[in-house]
Amino acid sequence: MRFRPGLRHRGPARAGVFALRTTAAAAMLLGTMTVGINAAGAQADEDAGTYESPTFGYTLEWDADLWSVELDDEASDDYPRDLLQLEDADGTTALFIEASEEDWSDTDACVEGLFEEIGIDPADGEAVEDEDGEVFEVSDDDRSLAAYIFEIELEDGETQDQVRLIECRADTDSDLIVGFTVLSGIVDDYAGTGYPMVEEIADSLAFAGGGGSDDDDATAEASDEDDATEEASDDATAEASDDEDATEEANDEDATEEATEEASDDDAGGDTGVDGSSYVSPTYAYSLSWDEDVWTVEDESSEDEVDSLTLESDLLTMYLVGYNSGDGDPETCLDNYLTVLDDRGDGDAEIVVGDEGELIFPSEDGMSLSAYLFYSVDGESFASYVTCITLDDESVMGVEFTGAPDVLAEDAASEQINGIFEDLFLA
Repeated sequence: MRFRPGLRHRGPARAGVFALRTTAAAAMLLGTMTVGINAAGAQADEDAGTYESPTFGYTLEWDADLWSVELDDEASDDYPRDLLQLEDADGTTALFIEASEEDWSDTDACVEGLFEEIGIDPADGEAVEDEDGEVFEVSDDDRSLAAYIFEIELEDGETQDQVRLIECRADTDSDLIVGFTVLSGIVDDYAGTGYPMVEEIADSLAFAGGGGSDDDDATAEASDEDDATEEASDDATAEASDDEDATEEANDEDATEEATEEASDDDAGGDTGVDGSSYVSPTYAYSLSWDEDVWTVEDESSEDEVDSLTLESDLLTMYLVGYNSGDGDPETCLDNYLTVLDDRGDGDAEIVVGDEGELIFPSEDGMSLSAYLFYSVDGESFASYVTCITLDDESVMGVEFTGAPDVLAEDAASEQINGIFEDLFLA
């Protein structure tokens, strides 16, 4: 599983740019770094700019140069909708796409329901208007849309106007409704400047059943493709059966090779994880790769159930450590970081917390926490962006990026941090 923040890292001076929706259908301020796990077998092809819903079969397309995939989760018992999250390259707009056959009676109910799920009351906002001064809204049998401007309070106590738009589109041949939730920092003439790039994606929506199209040729072609797919599936099944013995033999050889490598690593003294520009934790099996033009390896070790790796860039130092904390609790991990930074610096480390004293940047499932920690060394200020992740009931992983506060706030530092998270995988 790939570990990915729900939105890209923002430095401490940039946190709280806009708000976002999590897979728990709750609203959080953007920049509070929600955390998600990319499901194995994700259906989005980021390079091609395409997506096929694994549960409902609808497809979407987008400009791969404009949008990046931030979350791609398949429906589960915890959240019964496939959820795709996109973010535009400028960091101004987050788009969440999901579908249901049961939650909404029609597209108007979908719009109303999704506003409720993100904790937004349209009555508290100002309706977005089009270029003619008319309220920007749609209410048709197969499509509904509403958009409002809200004053959002940021973490530093300041406020910012942001747009919240919900659009829902229905499959005329089924009960399926696809909802688009948009969070945007584009406010001036949103209908004319911000919405068109979202509309392009919504217009690409194609339902698995054809979306009510009368195109018999397309239907026949789809049927032929289904037959071909079934035939190919049968051939693949037969081939897999023929190769089963060979696969088992290969697995046995892999197991022997792994045991040999582990023994060799033990003889080498425990520095076992790095191979070129990649790393696998010897104890916990999480893995990481990096751009060798950006990061260099400074240190690694594996001893007494503690695996550590240190990378250096021109801006930051990254510390990656997995260890047995006894409870697998990310909050315990963050508390431990206070002690670490106290020892590293002058003993005055502190964690940035919310207005109510709560830790910031929690994941919705409780498996991870991220926070900014500040400390000083010989009177010089430093900041660390720390993410603690549960590995199992007893173990955690900590990822720390540290540098001067103004450096950590730079876009270049954010890009380096994002690059690490893009290629960090849990076992």
